[in-house]
Amino acid sequence: MRDILAYPAPDVLFQVATQQMIELARPIRGSDWIVDIATTGAAGFLRFALWAQPGASQNLMGERWTYAQQHTDELLGRKPPEGRYSRQGSAMAMAAAAYTNARRVAFERGLHGQPVMGVAMTAAVSTGRARRGGNTCRIAVRTDAGFHLVDAEFTKAAARGQSREQRRLEEGIVCDALTLLTILSVMGQPTAVLDPQWGVTAPELDDAGVLDPRVVASTPLSAGADPFYKVLMPDQSVLPLEEASPNEFLLLPGSFNPFHHGHEQIAAMAREQTGKDVIFQITAHHPAKGVVPTQDLLARVAQLQFRWPVVLFDTEGLYAQKAARVPGMTMLIGADVVYGLQNLRYYNGDKAERRRLFDQLGALGTTFLVAGRAVDGYYETLGDIPVPGNVAHLFRPLGGRIDISSTQLRGPG
Repeated sequence: MRDILAYPAPDVLFQVATQQMIELARPIRGSDWIVDIATTGAAGFLRFALWAQPGASQNLMGERWTYAQQHTDELLGRKPPEGRYSRQGSAMAMAAAAYTNARRVAFERGLHGQPVMGVAMTAAVSTGRARRGGNTCRIAVRTDAGFHLVDAEFTKAAARGQSREQRRLEEGIVCDALTLLTILSVMGQPTAVLDPQWGVTAPELDDAGVLDPRVVASTPLSAGADPFYKVLMPDQSVLPLEEASPNEFLLLPGSFNPFHHGHEQIAAMAREQTGKDVIFQITAHHPAKGVVPTQDLLARVAQLQFRWPVVLFDTEGLYAQKAARVPGMTMLIGADVVYGLQNLRYYNGDKAERRRLFDQLGALGTTFLVAGRAVDGYYETLGDIPVPGNVAHLFRPLGGRIDISSTQLRGPG
């Protein structure tokens, strides 16, 4: 029999709710999950409940309340989808950001192989003015499997014969309770039943008050038969590649297996230094690694969902082919690629063939923004690499240092 998350009397609301939250959070401490949480729009007992268990730092990587819209923008690195802060898309974007933070901290602490989740809750609760829309709580949990979602609505204060202040406190508590129930459900832990007296409805809550979050494992690119050459934007709109202006975007080619915080930090530095957004680009046909199945490509796209623009190429595995697909666009590359572009073994030892490649890149208006990277065990930047003067204008350095590889992120074994 499941426990019931009871509705307390008003005079003991805080006392009872505090204890209920602590008990509800207890199974998290006994799990292997690594959790990072971001919330906005409502505040209750979530942070306290998660902290109360000794040793909480073994599971909880962070919890932040981004009440001001500017702080939410800072967490996301951009405005939320459609600029709306209390919608499901905003919760998913915040969960994606929290998931990336959790992976970064897990990597830095050497916690390889443990499951990771980013959790977000965004709410629009009772306030001092009449609200035209509903009072809502949107919850998203991001894991390797995709997004787990809950979309709840509260009965308003007037319909319950309450003051807005009293109802506001109750709604904040329920937002936290629903978030904890969602976390437990994703972990596969038994969850409590939510007492109907709390006055909340959600498609994910059955008639008995049991929560079953819905799962979204696909992206808008998964819907069509042909996912190639369409830029999936962070707001989930799809931009035809030919409409992506070189004045607004850079291209960052890679396999992104997995996508990790090092990629994000490089892209963020490039965006700050150039004023252009970064499109992550993945190719199905790799000249050295063979063909990546479409399902695997879409799974890699899902890693970047709500975070960065991403596009799939089908056959353009070589940089000259990429340049022809996006003429005039700067590509963000590592220092090792600068060596590769000059290596004669890729041109059958023919210097004239190499010269033709650079002439082609110049004619297309392609340039390269070069990030430092470890090459043969030594960290090198563009300034460390001999580049002939007649092609030097094609390359310029990216400031700052990030030195993390996908191999490191995959961990030992």
